[in-house]
Formats: sequence, structure tokens, C-alpha cells
Amino acid sequence: MGALKPTAWFLLIGGIIGLLFIIVTPPFKGWDEREHFYRAYQVSELTLRAQPVVAQTVTNLDSSISKGYGGTLPLHLTQMTQTLHLNEGEKGVYNYSLIVHYFSESPVYAPKQVVRFDNTAIYSPVGYIPQSIGINVAKLFSGSFVSGFYLARLAGLVVWLALLYVAIRIIPIGKKLFLALALNPVSIFLASTLSPDALATGMIAVLIAIAVKLIHENNKASFKTIVLIATLSLAIVLIKNVYIIVPLIILAVPRQYLGYKIKATIILVSVVVCLLWNVSIVHVTETIPSYFNVTEVIDSHQQIGLAIHNPLSFVSTMLLNIFGTNSIVINHTYAGIFDRNPVPDWVVFVWILTTAALIFANNEGLPSFTKHTRRRLTQVFIAVSAVLVLAIIASLYIGWTPVGSKTIIGVQGRYFIPITFLLAVPLLLYAKPVITKIRTQRVLLYIVLPIGLFTTVLTILIRYTGGV
Repeated sequence: MGALKPTAWFLLIGGIIGLLFIIVTPPFKGWDEREHFYRAYQVSELTLRAQPVVAQTVTNLDSSISKGYGGTLPLHLTQMTQTLHLNEGEKGVYNYSLIVHYFSESPVYAPKQVVRFDNTAIYSPVGYIPQSIGINVAKLFSGSFVSGFYLARLAGLVVWLALLYVAIRIIPIGKKLFLALALNPVSIFLASTLSPDALATGMIAVLIAIAVKLIHENNKASFKTIVLIATLSLAIVLIKNVYIIVPLIILAVPRQYLGYKIKATIILVSVVVCLLWNVSIVHVTETIPSYFNVTEVIDSHQQIGLAIHNPLSFVSTMLLNIFGTNSIVINHTYAGIFDRNPVPDWVVFVWILTTAALIFANNEGLPSFTKHTRRRLTQVFIAVSAVLVLAIIASLYIGWTPVGSKTIIGVQGRYFIPITFLLAVPLLLYAKPVITKIRTQRVLLYIVLPIGLFTTVLTILIRYTGGV
């Protein structure tokens, strides 16, 4: 097992665990998976922008009809979605046989129903390309709507596996560390649901790997590589607008390998495209609090004004939510990261221990970088990571937190997964070897961590089958 290449091991374990997550996690039990399915189905029909609608919200069927954003979808599809989502008995036990029933049904495309899904209406169609392909494959073979849902999950997983495979393969340093980061239970779970977050994470990992590879090989970027960097940068900022800062990592690449004009053009175009999309969805974001029936006052304009007029209070709130009891540090330990399915504490500990063992390992085999190169890489990657943390926290503060609240709502570890890949490079370059035994690293990476991942799958299965 120890001789197996990191890329092969990733495909084996990541593929198996991802497939198991797809199977054991009931439909629409991922984060906002109903709304992601509606948006993906809309994109599959080449309706690239959500539409203004007047309808109930899918999060509260007892709510009154109100204005929001979504689309017009087959009534049979929305009924199937709601039925499977609410398909829980006593103590949350799930009736898996109902899924089989829906597999045998033929899709009925008429009549239609207006559906409101404001929280995913803000996403660009880029993040749903794999899922929409899966849905269209099901349509091609006259598959049921539930088969389209599962093929959408599978397509997202396959693309995520491919992206992380490429990242691990081409990065010249820390292949095993990238492997451990990719085998994060939250990351695999995300990839097995319809969330576009996993697609963004995979693309960020590839962009990091390309940047480090260019520096290591001391070669000028080819036209093909430049196009790939530009495509990834644009896709990343469109999938998740808060990642607008990510394309700046190419500044770590010296000008002799990637010219200033090329870097400036890629960064500028990415920022402009991201801002244009954000401007186009401002009216949608304002309806999200009403979509979730939030009673507190959530007003981004008031919140921004409050931050400007009370900068010290704003800074203290940010610091409290970065380092305090509601901090990303605590949230990034993945307590409660699944929908009512927390990862077992010992699995979290094993994952942290494995990544630490690979960071503080004997890295004498790392490619040699000049002192200037190491400093440049470290400065850029750490700066981007720090700004990204602030951007994520600030966006949640402005767009989702009641005006004046000291506790920022919505802080979840899954938003910060890309930062682990960003910090991996400088940590590898400067960490002192502590765990020098290769056997210890292999036992953690090839035995203990996979056991933890299988335990996580089992935890979800037990939760929905009433085995506890």
C-alpha cells in the first residue's frame, strides 16, 4: 500500500468514499441540495439566469406566496423533490424504498410549477455544468427525475476527482499532503452532493499546483498553460464570488515565467467579470432573508454603514469570529458539518494528525527553491489566504448577520477548505521535521485515515436507518 502513488490512492479512496456518500446520503440531505437541484435543472434547460417569481419558499411550505427568484419547473419534479426530502419517519429514519419507487417512474414534464429558490438563484451557471450534464444524460435515456438527481451527484463527484487528481499529479511538492487535504471528509461529502463548492475547491487546487509547477520547472508558461490559468481563474470567481481574491496567487510566479501583462490581464478580467455578475444579482441577494423567513433585521446597506461609522467595533467583531468561540478555527474542526450528521470527533483528530504528520515530516526530498522564491511564494499565498478569510467572514457579516450583532451567522468550516491547499505550500517550505518515520506517515495516510472515512459513511447510514 505504501508504494501506491498518491494519485492512484486518491482515486481509489476518494472514489469509493464519494460513491458511498452518494448512496447512503438520502436525496436532498446535502447542504441546500433541493435548491441546488432546482438551479442545476434550470441550467440543464439552458436557462442561465434565475427568473423573478411569485411563489412559496421550499424551506417553509406553510409560508405565504411572495416575490423572489427561481424558475418554472415540472410539477412532477418538484413533488418528487419535496416528497423525498421530507421522507423521514420516527427519529428521522429514512424510507430508502421510496427512492426505488421513484426510479421506476417515467418523467412527466407537464404541467409546470413556479418554484422559488433565492439562495441558489445567485449562483452563476458555471458551478452547475457537471450536474446539468448528469441531468441531461438522464433525459437522453428517458430516465426518471430521481435518476437525473443521482447522475448529477455522480457527475459532480467525477469532475471533482479529476481536478484533484490533476492537482496532486502536477504539483512538484507535497503530493501526499495534497492527498490528505483532498481526503478531508467534508470535501468528499461536498463533492458527492450537488453543491458547486467542491468544483471551486478542485479548480483552486489545480491553479495552485500550476503556479508551483511553473516556479519549480523554471520554464516560461506555454500558451496552453496561460489559457488554462485564465479559464480556471474566471471559473473560480464565477462559481463562488467570494473567491475573487484567489487569482492573485499567480503573482507568486516570477515575471520570466509568466509576464506582468499576462498576469494583470487575467486578474483584471477575473475581477471585472466577478463584479459584473455580482451587480447583476444584487436584487436577488436582497430577497434571501425573506426566503428563509428571517425575522431579525438583515440589511446589507445598514450593516456596511455601521462598519464604516464604527470601524473599531467592526474589527473587534471580525477578530472575535476568526479567533473566538464562534471562530473559523473551531468551525473548521467540522463539528456538525453535515446536515445533522457530525463527523465523529476521533475522525476529525485523525485527519488533523495526518495532515500535521505530512507537514512536519522529513521534507529533505522537496525540490530546492531559492530563498527569494520561497519568500515570494509564502508572502503571496499567506496574504491571499488571510484576505480570503476576511472576505468570507465579511460577506457573512454583511449579507447574513442581523444588524449590530457581534456573532456572525453562517460561519462553516466547509467555506475555508480551499485555504488549506493555499497554506500547504508555505507550511511545507518552512516546517521543521518532527515526525520523521515514514512508517508513521503511511499508517496514518493509508490505514487510519481511510478507516475514519469509512466510519463517517457508517455514521450517516446509522443515522438514517435508525441504528442508534
